[in-house]
Amino acid sequence: MPLRSQIYKQQSITLRSWRQISNAHQQFSQLVSRRLCRLNHALYQINLLIKLCSLNNEVTYHHLCD
Repeated sequence: MPLRSQIYKQQSITLRSWRQISNAHQQFSQLVSRRLCRLNHALYQINLLIKLCSLNNEVTYHHLCD
């Protein structure tokens, strides 16, 4: 096989590998982003619950914090 053909073949394999890596990285980033969004929402809800529990309302305290 001529050297030029070997170089083109290697470049093609390298490009395909980089595309696969790029796609996997993009999918991973999207997954992390969704997880962080869910975590942020859960922390927001927990923060609201803590605020409600800190009120001086005995009914609210007993229902939400026991």
